[in-house]
Amino acid sequence: MGLAARERVHRLPKGKSRDQLAGSFCGRLRLTGELSEAQYQASVIYLEECHNNSIVCASPRQPGAVNLNAVRGSGALVPENVSWAHRCVEHYRDSKRAVQEKQNELRGMANLFGALSVCVLQDHEVMNLVGDLRYALSALARHYRLEGRGVFKEEAA
Repeated sequence: MGLAARERVHRLPKGKSRDQLAGSFCGRLRLTGELSEAQYQASVIYLEECHNNSIVCASPRQPGAVNLNAVRGSGALVPENVSWAHRCVEHYRDSKRAVQEKQNELRGMANLFGALSVCVLQDHEVMNLVGDLRYALSALARHYRLEGRGVFKEEAA
């Protein structure tokens, strides 16, 4: 009964509610065929890059459950992590540049950064941003060269 409710609420295909992809908005879009495999993989890579960049910048953590037994300490970079930090920042900037180029190409007719922020980073289900999300993830898939791995397929957004 709970699985049927999940399928109904999230508009998932029959029997797909147990799939690991059903745990995120982009994953559910992949299950329903609204995102290609390359677009989904681009969303995973972009999420990881944003997470790594926030670690490097020592951004405050997102609100969530509190672990009272957690070890507290500074996020100061030790010398062996400096090259990793530089790579993370560089990858993040390159990804943002790829999305900005696509945004410029569309001449302001879409909100690509807003779609990435809401749908990928915050994992909110906002259906009116799916078209913009497709544009942004297609640009990122090209940037990450996912088309050479046989997972990229150009789709009309």
